[in-house]
Amino acid sequence: MQRPCKRSLPSSRRLWRTYLLVVLLASATSACATERGGVRGQSVRGQGTDEVAIAATPDALIQMRRSGCVDRPCPVYGVSIFLDGTVVYDGVANVGAIGQRTWKVSPDKVSQLVSSIEAMGFLDTPTGAGVCRAATQTAIVILDYRPGCTEKTVLHDDRCPSALPALMTLENAIDRLSGAEQLATQRASSAIALTHARVR
Repeated sequence: MQRPCKRSLPSSRRLWRTYLLVVLLASATSACATERGGVRGQSVRGQGTDEVAIAATPDALIQMRRSGCVDRPCPVYGVSIFLDGTVVYDGVANVGAIGQRTWKVSPDKVSQLVSSIEAMGFLDTPTGAGVCRAATQTAIVILDYRPGCTEKTVLHDDRCPSALPALMTLENAIDRLSGAEQLATQRASSAIALTHARVR
C-alpha cells in the first residue's frame, strides 16, 4: 500500500533562500528609497510603495503575491487559491480593498488555472526566470504552485522586458478567475469616476 503524500511546511532553509532572494532584490532596487508608504492600508499618491513581503500560505494550491514598486504606487496584495475553490485575498496597499476577504470560486475556474500552469511548464520554469538582473526599478510578483507534495516558486518582475510572457498571462488569469482583480483595481475605478464627477 502506498503511503499518502502528506504536505509539510516548506523547509526553513528553502524559506530563508526565498526570503534572502526577495530581500536582495528589494534592497538592490530601493537603495535610494526613503520612507514612502509601505504601511498596511496606506496609499501615498505620486510616491511608490517600498516592496513589501507578503507571507506565503503553504496550504494554498496557487498563490500570487504582488509586493509593490519603489517609484510609484503599485498594488500590494496577495491572493491564495485552495483546491476546494476557496480564495483568500489580502489587500495591503494601493488597492481598492484593504484587509483580508474570503470567498469561493467554481471548480471549473480552479481547473482552468491549473491547466494554464501545467500548459506553460511552470514546474520547469527557473525560479528567477522573470527577473532582470540589471533592473533598477522593479515590480516583483511571487508566484507559488503547490500540487500534491511538489512546491514551485517563480519570481517575476512586471517591468522586465525579457521575462516570459506566459508569467504575465498567468498573473492576469489568477486575478481574473479568482475574482481578486475587482478588489485590487476598485480604487483606480473609484478615482476615475470621482475625477469625471468633478469635471462636470
